[in-house]
Amino acid sequence: RYTRMTNHFANMRTQQLGRAQNKLDILASVDVNRLSPKQKLVHEQYQDLIARQEELRNMAFAPDDGSVTDEERMAAQQEMREVGQKLRAVAQQEREILLDQTARSFGVNGEAGKELVETVKQVYQATESWGGFGRGGGGRR
Repeated sequence: RYTRMTNHFANMRTQQLGRAQNKLDILASVDVNRLSPKQKLVHEQYQDLIARQEELRNMAFAPDDGSVTDEERMAAQQEMREVGQKLRAVAQQEREILLDQTARSFGVNGEAGKELVETVKQVYQATESWGGFGRGGGGRR
């Protein structure tokens, strides 16, 4: 039973790392030359927060082999919560930037571009089934 449980945790961690790496790969493919300085800053901050979250996860959920002290583990868990909050806020900004850039790449600019971005955001909000932490979500505040 212990082996099954530890294997389950290892598989979950591997999947989480894969999802984070997939996000970073997608974000790395963005043409930052088309972004304003402020948008570049948000884009870089979002990637940095994803990477930091994974570093903290490694510490917070490290094997109990003495490589991480209980104090380090607790500090990592606390910072992970703080990074998670920042990540959700920056993710909203990054999503808008990427949607705007996508609309522009398809030739949809100006008011039509803004309307397209707002419509896509509304679709996301209407179809989030995971409870979300965004507007109207059931997450802790």
